[in-house]
Amino acid sequence: MIMERRTLLKSLSATAFVAPFGRRSLASAQDLSVLSIAARDAWLFGLPLIENARARAELLDAGTPPNRILHARRLTSPATQFVTTPNNDTLYSRAWINLTDGPVKVTLPRTGTRYCSVAFMDMYTNNFAVIGTRTTGGDGGTFTVVGPAQATTNPLAIRAPTNWVWMLVRLLIDGDADLAEANALQDAITVVGPAARKPPRRYADRSAKWNAYFESVSALIAESPPRFSDDLLFDRIAPLGLTPQGDFDARRFSAGQIAEIEAGIATARTMMRAA
Repeated sequence: MIMERRTLLKSLSATAFVAPFGRRSLASAQDLSVLSIAARDAWLFGLPLIENARARAELLDAGTPPNRILHARRLTSPATQFVTTPNNDTLYSRAWINLTDGPVKVTLPRTGTRYCSVAFMDMYTNNFAVIGTRTTGGDGGTFTVVGPAQATTNPLAIRAPTNWVWMLVRLLIDGDADLAEANALQDAITVVGPAARKPPRRYADRSAKWNAYFESVSALIAESPPRFSDDLLFDRIAPLGLTPQGDFDARRFSAGQIAEIEAGIATARTMMRAA
């Protein structure tokens, strides 16, 4: 299961990482400058965007376009895991949905009592809707997903917080003898929406240098604006110049300030390893 951004940030807050680091590490963290702290928090905030952009690029570059679904036909193993260690009793299907040009319809077949879960996650890894056996029942149906700014008269439409959405399907399989029936149910899961293009650019990964990392985070924020509930976070990281509209400019920093930013990022990476 993917850790949601809110859980990650809460667990790594300044008051929450005393135990993993001990007194000496906590003291060094308290010695960080205002700019270093802003860089630390902004790096952590941007990590879900960076990781989702990587996951999106991997699927799209492999030949599955936006608004198309890709099925794994056999059980996933640790050798083929995509994010975390997978279940060994569910088949996975996934799609990257682009709502920029209009809504997308997701249709599920009747699954009866067979477990089926379709999770929708925004670009910040927030899981904003789940359809399937546990929530909407085993009779299937067609569900409309709309973007954050799209008008709709459908009171049951699923409103996505960002225009790009990761859809992840888990379908129960009861051993090899059940594989053919489970694959047939996979084939009946459809995603129908406007033809959508891939993102126009590549993004840095988590190991990138500070400027490339934050430039990518800035572009991804512009692509997927954050929720208003992140306003206080942006107040805290204001010294870095990263706003809810993106707006990051790496050229404004001196050599000394760059060293402070790099110190903040180093602290963030240490916190991630400890968490």
